[in-house]
Amino acid sequence: MWLPEWALLGLIALLCWKLAGVRLAIGAVAGLTLIWNLGLWNPMIETLTLVVFATLVAVVIALPVGIAAALSNRLYRVIMPILDFMQTMPAFVYLIPAIPFSVLALSPQFLRRSFFQCPRQFALLRWVSVKYP
Repeated sequence: MWLPEWALLGLIALLCWKLAGVRLAIGAVAGLTLIWNLGLWNPMIETLTLVVFATLVAVVIALPVGIAAALSNRLYRVIMPILDFMQTMPAFVYLIPAIPFSVLALSPQFLRRSFFQCPRQFALLRWVSVKYP
């Protein structure tokens, strides 16, 4: 990482202090210092990066499809059974179709997280678009 651990720790502490107060800043510093001391800083940063980018990809996919589903009942009727199926499947099942992609240097976890978040965002965007036109 291009930013040293202590600098990111101080930046997060300052952000917590400005937004929520001293207690949250102390808690954030204590928790992040513990993670740093245990040697888990790099895995924490990797996990955080994976979750943030998977969420961004899911939003980019879900935003236009959810709005289009709100505008077209035909598209909504096509997408709804797929969304119901995706929401009732266990989370580990999303990883099985991603196994062939792992040789292409794509992270199966990234794909699984992105696809796992999409159905809820589709449904939420459609509901909001229909309720508040």
